[in-house]
Amino acid sequence: MLALKVVDHWIDGHRLHVVGVLTATGNYPAGGDVIPFNDPLIKTGMAPVWVEAQSIGGNDFVGVPGVFQSTPPNAKLRVIADATGVELVAGAYPASVTGNPIQIYAIFPRG
Repeated sequence: MLALKVVDHWIDGHRLHVVGVLTATGNYPAGGDVIPFNDPLIKTGMAPVWVEAQSIGGNDFVGVPGVFQSTPPNAKLRVIADATGVELVAGAYPASVTGNPIQIYAIFPRG
C-alpha cells in the first residue's frame, strides 16, 4: 500500500503539477501498487500523463502509463530492483522500499 503526502502543487496554465512523498507499507502487488492521487489538493478527475519517482533505497521506480486508473485519478508504480533489473515479486515490501521515502513528481491535464 502506498500513501501520498503532497508537498507542493501548481498549475502552469495548461497542466497541474504535483510534488510529493510516497510511503510504502504492507505488501507489494504484482504489476505495481496504486499511487493514491485522491488528495483534495489534486483538483482534477483525470489520470496523470507523467509520473516520475525516485528514492535512495537501491530501487528504480516506474510510473506505468498503460495502467492509469480513472476513478479516482490514480496510477500504478512498479518497483524494479537495481541489483537485478527485475520487478519485485508480490509480497512484503523490502526494507529498501519501506525505509526510504519515495519522492514523486506527477503532471495531470487540467480538467
